[in-house]
Amino acid sequence: MAAQGDAKATYDKLKAEYDKAGKAYTSASRALQQTDEYKKARDDRDRAAMNKLRATLKRPDADGAITKSFETAAAKYAGTDDCVQFLVWLSLSSPNRAAKKIAAETIASKHLGSAAIGEFLENVNRLQRDLGKDRVTEILETVIAKSGHDLMKASAHFSIASAIRVPRGSTLPPDQQKTRDEHMAKAAALAPGTLLAMRAEGPKFQEKRLQIGMAAPDIEGTDLDGVSFKLSDYRGKVVVLDFWGDW
Repeated sequence: MAAQGDAKATYDKLKAEYDKAGKAYTSASRALQQTDEYKKARDDRDRAAMNKLRATLKRPDADGAITKSFETAAAKYAGTDDCVQFLVWLSLSSPNRAAKKIAAETIASKHLGSAAIGEFLENVNRLQRDLGKDRVTEILETVIAKSGHDLMKASAHFSIASAIRVPRGSTLPPDQQKTRDEHMAKAAALAPGTLLAMRAEGPKFQEKRLQIGMAAPDIEGTDLDGVSFKLSDYRGKVVVLDFWGDW
C-alpha cells in the first residue's frame, strides 16, 4: 500500500510540474498575440513571421526533463499497476514521439489487462500517427476479447466507434453506421451510469431528440439568483441555451 501511495504522490508531483509549465506557455502565448509585431504578422497573414515569433516561446518539457522523470518512475514501478499511470501520461502527453510510442507499446504488451488504462483506451486514436491505424485497432480488439474489466471493454468499444468519423454535412455508408452504432451500444451497456455511457448514447439521443422541429428536452437548472427553473417555463419565447464549463 505504501508503494501505491508513493507512486501516486510522484505522479501527482510530476503532472503538476508539467501542468504548471503548460499554463506558463499558454500565458506567454496569449501575451505574444497581443504584441504589435504579432498582430502585424497576423494581419499580413505572414505565417513564417508568426511561427518565428512563436518559436521564441519555451514549450512545456522542451528539454525533455519531465518526460525523463516520468520514464524513470515507470521503470521504478515496472511490472506493477503503479507504473501504468506514468506510461499513460507518456503515451498521451509527452512531446517526445519516441517516448510516446515506447510507452504505448509497453502498455499494449504488458498492461492491457489492467483496470487503470481507461484514459489510454479512450484516447488511443490520437496515437494512430505513431502506432499506425491497424495497431491501434489491434490493441482495442485485444482489450475487448481478453480484458476482465467491463469498463475497459466499454472504453475500447467507444474508441472503435469514435474512429469511424461522420463526414461533415453528410452521413456514413450503412455498413459503417451499423458498426459504429453497435460499438456505441456495447460501450453504453458495459458501463451503465457512467459518463462514458452518456457519451456513447449521445449520438442516438441527438438523432432521436435534437433534430430541427423536435421539442427540446425539458432541461432543468438553477439561475444565478438560485431560483429553480425548467426550459418549458419559457415555452413560446425565444430562448438561447449556452452550455459551458470551467476546468
